[in-house]
Amino acid sequence: MTDVADVKARVLEMLTEGLGIEVQLRPENEVLVELPESSTAVFIRFFAKEFKSEEIEDQVFVNVSAPLLRGLSLTPELYRWVATEGTTYDVGCVQLYEVDEDDGSQTGFLRFVYTLLGDYLDEDELGTALWTVLFTADRLDDELQAQFGGRRWVDEDPGDEANL
Repeated sequence: MTDVADVKARVLEMLTEGLGIEVQLRPENEVLVELPESSTAVFIRFFAKEFKSEEIEDQVFVNVSAPLLRGLSLTPELYRWVATEGTTYDVGCVQLYEVDEDDGSQTGFLRFVYTLLGDYLDEDELGTALWTVLFTADRLDDELQAQFGGRRWVDEDPGDEANL
């Protein structure tokens, strides 16, 4: 089995040397990719999954995601959209997280997510995942903001990065 550090090193090499993308290293096995013309960003996270079976080897996964909106009212319409429309993409899906705010209320946070098996990941697959997530999220954050409100990545204060 490949370990998280090996997969992360390979992904960083593919991103920076192969694809020529500038990245920011973040804590806890996370990489951030921001492009100036986009209203969102891409977060790449690495994690190992242990299987309790002799037939299945433990695996390392690469999670490619982009924040869509935060500060959303948790309405039945939002839940319905996530459960129906948010799951219809050929690659990736929209996930909704409930966030406990400082004032005791709850708001919603949406992100677009695609997860890859890291052990055999190549540059073409990584590049396709990165651009698919980025372009889909860049379109969706505007569409969903018009429908549900909330704030996009570019609308955020620099210090307001919880739950991304």
